[in-house]
Amino acid sequence: MSPDACFDLLPRFGQEAEQAAATRERNFLPFLPWLTRHGHPVLTFPSTNEFEAIGVNTADDRRRLEAYLLGLEQS
Repeated sequence: MSPDACFDLLPRFGQEAEQAAATRERNFLPFLPWLTRHGHPVLTFPSTNEFEAIGVNTADDRRRLEAYLLGLEQS
């Protein structure tokens, strides 16, 4: 993300985005269409490795990603 998207636009989105009831978290993915609705281009690229697109939602996800980043696991 650009510095503008990270430090200006993401906080603005956070003020509008609904929080999950149990965790009070906000989902990042709705930020992308929010950007386009507000006139900001979104450029994407295809992932060539499953670890480039992994969601870290569980302790197992974290361990797998950590192992990959340490060079202990191959995709």
